[in-house]
Amino acid sequence: MKIIASADRAFKAAVKKVVSRSSIQGDKVEGTVRTILKAVERGGDAAVSRYTHKFDKVSIKPEAFRITPDQMREAYYKIRKEDGDALRYAAHRITAFHERQKTAARTWMYQDEGVTLGQTILPLDAVGLYVPGGKAVYPSSVLMSAIPAKVAGVKRIVMCSPTPRGEMSPYLL
Repeated sequence: MKIIASADRAFKAAVKKVVSRSSIQGDKVEGTVRTILKAVERGGDAAVSRYTHKFDKVSIKPEAFRITPDQMREAYYKIRKEDGDALRYAAHRITAFHERQKTAARTWMYQDEGVTLGQTILPLDAVGLYVPGGKAVYPSSVLMSAIPAKVAGVKRIVMCSPTPRGEMSPYLL
């Protein structure tokens, strides 16, 4: 890693070079992302399947994107009992925290010079969760994302996670 010290005479030039390079790379990344989003908008799950193969080197058919109830049951029995106990304990605590948070957050309004001001708190209809799962598995990411959404009353929760070798970790299900 190159270190840029503020005491160096060339400090300002070095910082300027890094900043300009990152903005150029950012523009390129943004263009690539826009292309992918348009392709997915037009091609749906088939496009997602193609990009999964291109970037992750995993061939997965769109019909395999959804986890079935049977797969969920199988996953439950694949995790160690003590791990399952720890996840249930964490889920209980996270739920309790967000239940209290929900109770504290309330809708309120007031009038000021003929204008109504305030806030209304409502759950979203749907949320999408990205859960890391490539090199390491983080079940805490599922708990810390899905539980607040569920407590808030979100009706549809969709989770996406990388699946090395095409298999979802039972710890994420």
